Amino acid sequence: MLPIEIIIILIILMFLVSFLYSNLGLGGGMLYVPIMVFFAVGMDRLDIIAISLFLSFMTQLPAFIMHYKNGLVKVRLGLLFAAATIPGVVIGVLVGIRTADVVAYCMFSILLFITGSKMVYDIYKKRFDNVTKDRKHSTDQIALVFMISIGTGMVSAFFGVGGGIITVPVLVYILGLYTRRAIGTSALMIVITSMVGFVCYSLLSINQFPNAVQIHFELAAILGLPVLIGAYLGSSWGLKALKTKNIQVVFVIIIFIVGVQLLLRVLGYI
Repeated sequence: MLPIEIIIILIILMFLVSFLYSNLGLGGGMLYVPIMVFFAVGMDRLDIIAISLFLSFMTQLPAFIMHYKNGLVKVRLGLLFAAATIPGVVIGVLVGIRTADVVAYCMFSILLFITGSKMVYDIYKKRFDNVTKDRKHSTDQIALVFMISIGTGMVSAFFGVGGGIITVPVLVYILGLYTRRAIGTSALMIVITSMVGFVCYSLLSINQFPNAVQIHFELAAILGLPVLIGAYLGSSWGLKALKTKNIQVVFVIIIFIVGVQLLLRVLGYI
């Protein structure tokens, strides 16, 4: 178990992250993973990924419930695309346990930079602001999103993220969903995808799979409660009070800072 002062720091930071992410349709792994890399020094990468997936589940569970109560979830579409992520999750886990830590973290940093750049472009073009109601979508578009969802599952399990950074834009741009409904549908997908990923890593841990993962289940439980509370408060209050664009701006700033720091640490400069 980590020192008590480190656990307290993690509790505070994870609470803040869940509060913010619950309004974006994102699991939180984009920050959960770097935070644990910085503060939980010595913890195995796969352990961090597994815990991040669990925290992503806890983040999006209340977010899904709140959006569902407000009629902002396409349940059938969400379940369909979530089912497509499952084989991708299994592939992501199998690839992840065979990838060197330095390579994985460098790839994670690149993912952060790509994500931040994409969101800057979206904010500049006001693409999310232009979507105020659902547009009609075709069977071909649904099939395309289904295939993309398989890749989303791979990304989720490999990096320990919920996958919302892919699903929200895809639901908005390809299927033409209203932004808040895309966020709610993404929350449903993340609830399923992240839990499947966590279960896969847990099975490897319980069965003591060689060179795989040894999950700190007690740490996951300790951090899970404040994350759940933060996500509940964030989704219930933020759904009414916060504008999606404002949240995006904050997120972009944080993600670039985290990306630079993670890359410098992996390369041994800090």
